Amino acid sequence: MGHINFALEIMRLKPSFARKQNQYGFCPLHLALQKTHTQMVLRLIDVDRNLVRVQGREGVTPLHYVAEKGNVDLLCKFLAACPESILQVTIRRETALHVAAKNDKLEVLEVMLGWLRFVNKDDILNWKDDEGNTLLHISISRSHIQARKF
Repeated sequence: MGHINFALEIMRLKPSFARKQNQYGFCPLHLALQKTHTQMVLRLIDVDRNLVRVQGREGVTPLHYVAEKGNVDLLCKFLAACPESILQVTIRRETALHVAAKNDKLEVLEVMLGWLRFVNKDDILNWKDDEGNTLLHISISRSHIQARKF
């Protein structure tokens, strides 16, 4: 509901609650993202940066979610807070790159590709999803001329 101080106090008293999922497979960070409670999201990852890696329904992490929605600001904050989150894959073996490409979020792709070059993790570009598609396959199939240039 966006009550930041209450959520932080609960998290302080019972840290495991921050990872608990509701009956729909969403943790508090997923719910805050869905409700666009940006300040809540930022405060939660300030307390525990690894919340960015928590897999919810179908293995979707908060990083996957912001890649799908195209929120570049939160994407940058998530990658800075928890660089390892880029390695998480969904149950379909999709990286955040796959998700961004499949949802036509080219600005998100550009940011992630630049970040991958910066941290020297380019090998992720060759990871395949369940259908055997790499990021390049998806970009070509969706006619992302700009993404192929990146």
